[in-house]
Amino acid sequence: MISRQQSRRSSTELEALIQVTTPDMFTRLPSASPETLAGLAESLKDRESGPWARLLEIQKRLEGHDFDGALAAIASLRSEHPNHLIVTQAFETDGQTSTLVDRLQQAAMERKDWEAAHPELFANPPAPEGRRACAWPHPRA
Repeated sequence: MISRQQSRRSSTELEALIQVTTPDMFTRLPSASPETLAGLAESLKDRESGPWARLLEIQKRLEGHDFDGALAAIASLRSEHPNHLIVTQAFETDGQTSTLVDRLQQAAMERKDWEAAHPELFANPPAPEGRRACAWPHPRA
């Protein structure tokens, strides 16, 4: 049974989450900039929702291709909440056992390495000689 104090604390945490985030259009999960989510995770560090806020930050950083930021957030999650289920509970997938945090860390490192090996996929080619980068005339040109 949940005590009144626990219920009030959960309501306060939920209010803090709602104030700084907006629901993602597709997933309906709370969404904000990685910096906002990092601040929220820091302010909720000693609360039950702290690890979840950090997980949202990690997800947002991975979506934005900020792999170093995601790896730093993963390290923070491990150090701030070493006994939380996100960090400790292992799952078996394709014959391998790992935790959610292990999989996120592996994904961040693999994507970082892959994108570094394929920079041409993430940059625009240079404009042809003597041409502007934009093919149509700019109204101020």
